[in-house]
Amino acid sequence: SGLHKLKILNLANNSICGSISGTQSHAKLGRQIETTAAGTSEFYNLRALTHVNLSNNNLSGEVDVLFAPALESVDFRNNKFTSVASFESSKSSHKTLHTIFLSNNS
Repeated sequence: SGLHKLKILNLANNSICGSISGTQSHAKLGRQIETTAAGTSEFYNLRALTHVNLSNNNLSGEVDVLFAPALESVDFRNNKFTSVASFESSKSSHKTLHTIFLSNNS
């Protein structure tokens, strides 16, 4: 993809519906995010992605906060997430992620 150098993804306040996960269901952002054979989302190919803001949308289901390898900060506030996927120490973002905002979800 042409976004391999993307560092910050801010999709806050966009009325995005659906679910997002690194290993199971996926958000609908104009098309389905497909799961790779390794069981990770297409976001995992965004090696430079460090900050993600998906707050104030209508995302639901389980969320995997370690869905990209270099994540430092994720903001998933004010959605409808019901659970957080187990932290897997095999994912490289397990060591880089330092801030997670998950308040005001289902």
